[in-house]
Amino acid sequence: MRALVRRDRNHPSVIAWSIGNEVGKQYTSDEGAAVAKRLHDITRDEDPTRPTTTSMNFAKPDMPLPGVVDLISLNYQGEGIRDAPGYAHLDGIRTSPLYPAFHDAFPEKVILSSENAAALSSRGQYLFPVADGISAPVEDGRGGDPDRQHVSAYELYTAPFGSSADKVFGSLERHPYVAGGFVWSGWDYLGEPTPYYLSRSSYYGIIDLAGFKKDRFYLHQSRGRLVVDELNEAALASGPPESAGRWRSSEIGSSSPDRCNWRRLAGPFPLPAQDWVAVPAPRRIAVIRSDGPGHSRTG
Repeated sequence: MRALVRRDRNHPSVIAWSIGNEVGKQYTSDEGAAVAKRLHDITRDEDPTRPTTTSMNFAKPDMPLPGVVDLISLNYQGEGIRDAPGYAHLDGIRTSPLYPAFHDAFPEKVILSSENAAALSSRGQYLFPVADGISAPVEDGRGGDPDRQHVSAYELYTAPFGSSADKVFGSLERHPYVAGGFVWSGWDYLGEPTPYYLSRSSYYGIIDLAGFKKDRFYLHQSRGRLVVDELNEAALASGPPESAGRWRSSEIGSSSPDRCNWRRLAGPFPLPAQDWVAVPAPRRIAVIRSDGPGHSRTG
C-alpha cells in the first residue's frame, strides 16, 4: 500500500485512495473494520491530502466498515438490488436503495456510486416481448435469445443484481447529494459473458467489443444535456428534465413515410422503452426543455 501511494501521490488525477473493492472482509464486522483501519492509517500517513474509500456491495450503514473510511463508495446498493418488480422472483441479496440510509448515518461524508448498472445488451438486437417497467433481469425469452446468445438492445435488461440506465439515472436524480457514479462497464470485454457463458464477450459495455456505440451510450451521453441534432433513421435519446419541467419535440418535418425515427412523447423522466412511438423521420428535431417556471431552453 505504501509503495502504491508513493508511486502515484504526485499525480493530480488521483482524487482518492481505494483500500479495497468488494472485499470479503466487509462481511466480518469488527475484523474487517480493523483491517480497513490499518490500511486507512497507512494511506493517510503517506498522503494526508486525499480521502480513503472502499467500494462496498454488502456492508450496511450500521456496520463498522463504513465508519473507517473518509468517502462512502457503494457498488449497486445505492440504486437498490433486486428491488424492482421484475426481480421479485429471484433469490439472493435484496436491498432497497441505500443512499438515504448512508446519508443519514454519515451526513458529513461524500457518497459516490462507485459501480452501478451492470446492464446488458447486444448492439442492434431488438427482441420481443418487451419487459414491463424500466429495469428487469435478462432471461431466456425475456430479453434474452439463448440460441443466438443475444440480449435485447431495448436497454431494459440487467444482470440479476443490476439496474438499467434509466433506473440508475432516476436514483441519482432522487438523491442529489450523491456525487455521481461509474458505470459497469464502459466497454464490452473478454470474459464474464453473463448470461450466455459460451459467448466470447461480455454484454455489459455501453460500447461493444468492436468499438461501436450501443443505444445505451446515447442515454449516458444525453443525461442532463440538451439534445438538438439532425436525425435520419436514428434514435433520439433525451436527457432528464430539470426540476419539474416537461419536454417535447417540435418542428417535426415530414420525410419518406417508410422511414421512421423514435421519439418519446412529452412526459417525466425516466423514459421507459414501451412509451416511445414511431413517427416519420424528421428533417429536424428541436428538443425544448423547461428550466422551471418561466424559463425554457430550445435549439
